[in-house]
Amino acid sequence: MKFTLALTAILLSLPLMAAPQSATPAPQKFTLKKVWQIPADTDLDKFTIGGLSGCSRLNDEIYFVSDDRANQGPYRILVLKYDTQNAELNITDRKWLKVAKPLDNKTFLDMEGIARLTPDRTLISSEGDLNQKPRQPVSLFWINEKGERVSDVTLPQKFIANPSGMQTRGTQNNLGFEGLSIDRDLGLWGAILEAPLVQDLTKLLMIEGSASGTSVQNEWSYPLPKYIGDGLGAQMGVTDFVYDKNQSLIVIERGVSVGLSGLVYDVQMCTAEKDPATKSIKKNCFYDFAKDKTLKTHVKDVLNYEGICWLNDQKTQFMVVNDNNFSKTENNLFLLYQID
Repeated sequence: MKFTLALTAILLSLPLMAAPQSATPAPQKFTLKKVWQIPADTDLDKFTIGGLSGCSRLNDEIYFVSDDRANQGPYRILVLKYDTQNAELNITDRKWLKVAKPLDNKTFLDMEGIARLTPDRTLISSEGDLNQKPRQPVSLFWINEKGERVSDVTLPQKFIANPSGMQTRGTQNNLGFEGLSIDRDLGLWGAILEAPLVQDLTKLLMIEGSASGTSVQNEWSYPLPKYIGDGLGAQMGVTDFVYDKNQSLIVIERGVSVGLSGLVYDVQMCTAEKDPATKSIKKNCFYDFAKDKTLKTHVKDVLNYEGICWLNDQKTQFMVVNDNNFSKTENNLFLLYQID
């Protein structure tokens, strides 16, 4: 997701405090083990590597969706080799998986999330573009190994912005399903909104469905993240998550504030659990990227961390990746965490 001052001004109208919770899940315990970087402004086959907004591993490859919006090249996904046994990311052996343009040549894609089930079945989240006329709404769709769009998830109408006139329903512009994950053992995918729907600013929504189908089967209410910035700020929102054991979640929440030096990010990780009785999610935000001393030895400032994915089937190691918004100075960063 790309931030602008206009977007920040819009979000100032949203509530800044999270709703109190009756109980909180236990925090995870993990340690930052390794850091890899691909320098800013690095090209691959003449297309810039950047805007890495989500990731998903399958076998010995990790797929990173790039939210380029086809401004600097085709819709594309970066593919890197990963050695699970030795926990090594190969940042030099890289290739693109190009995502085919929509057949109508009119539908606009802003890819933010990726969940890879099999080599021939990958789920993609697009935020669309509500500034278009008519508005281009959010979408979740499956692609095959050639990057061809093969089917769409049928989203409930409340997520789809009305095509014209004053917007009365749907996601806010550039604030759609930023978080996307899949649990291969259960054959279940999930997607979380970054910010509330236009018609209900009190909560975020998470939806789930079967990896073999195209419908939404479950809906959960996620509490609004608490804004912790100290500049001209926007409310924090969810950028990505993974399914942990027993269907609990590890969630990244990210906010932005505008200071004298430009954009300043606030990013934290939370553990979360679904409550079937209330169809709500309880969370415990316990890790602040700004307070990790090991991370500070690699990068001075908190970056725009947007993606998270498991690195092994045992769910003991995971990766976090930043979206550098195609900056010419901010590197693409890949962080390996080990669960203690």
